[in-house]
Amino acid sequence: MIDIDHRFREADRLPTRDLWPDISAREPQAVPAHRSAVPTLVIALVVAAVGMTFAGWVFLRGRSSRPGGLRGVANGSEFAASDIFVIGSDGGGLRRLTHNTGMDQSIDPAWSPDGRLIAFSAARFDGRRLHPYAVYVMNTDGRSLRQVTSCDAEACQHNGGDLIPAWSPDGSRIVFRRGGDLYVVNVRTAAVQLLFDCPDHTPGACNAITSAWSPDGRTIAFVRTTLSPDRVELVSMGADGTGLRTLVSRAAGDDILQPAWSPDGRYLTFTTTRGSPLRSSIWVMRPDGTGLREVRADAGFTCCAAWQPILDS
Repeated sequence: MIDIDHRFREADRLPTRDLWPDISAREPQAVPAHRSAVPTLVIALVVAAVGMTFAGWVFLRGRSSRPGGLRGVANGSEFAASDIFVIGSDGGGLRRLTHNTGMDQSIDPAWSPDGRLIAFSAARFDGRRLHPYAVYVMNTDGRSLRQVTSCDAEACQHNGGDLIPAWSPDGSRIVFRRGGDLYVVNVRTAAVQLLFDCPDHTPGACNAITSAWSPDGRTIAFVRTTLSPDRVELVSMGADGTGLRTLVSRAAGDDILQPAWSPDGRYLTFTTTRGSPLRSSIWVMRPDGTGLREVRADAGFTCCAAWQPILDS
């Protein structure tokens, strides 16, 4: 299965373009009262060489001598510390929220639904080794930092730790990846529960990757890869871990990236990539997997779609 780092390396060879004017032009707009509130799909083109990874207006910046390597998604063997910053939608007001040193890493930032907190994954270097990633939560000014998960060093030494946090719509829980499985943590109590246990625990044979919580909080969509058979799938399950359903299944060599729910919960979007040279497509479908249609196709690496919020007039 071709991983996302391979896709970024492919993207590094694409011509670099300035995406900021396109991003800033896509600010959420109020929906006039006389218009139907139909969700709009906004497509953000991510080019690795730009050097930023956005999550809302949170992004990462790593310090590295490697050309095109400032994505902030890093490991201690190649990069120095990486940090989380915020920036205004007009491009001003850049502020650093984390202050890592040495080889400490902070990645995968995610806004809470009410905009008051930021969850992220962080790994700490003790001078000898980089400890597994854990999920942290902090205020949007970087204060009141607290760790909400802890991945045992021996159990997590081969899988990196707790990664890719995603908030529940009510902000009470965070789903995250640990190894090939999905867990959920209660933000207030730090109680952790296993949601999805990959049936094959051979390293790399089964992996749950990016996840997204439905707006009503009842369903979680996520990407799963398996080696036997060699497939990549977009699947969904109840927020309690029951009712697993395969929505999209692709053969080896393809990737499925970044599922995202429409604000009203009526649609799911995701990105697929295939082949070399790369070909990317963005798709929309209903949550039960029906009505699948391609809304954009590009040569090269196009990723990832985000839904414009529906604002009151």
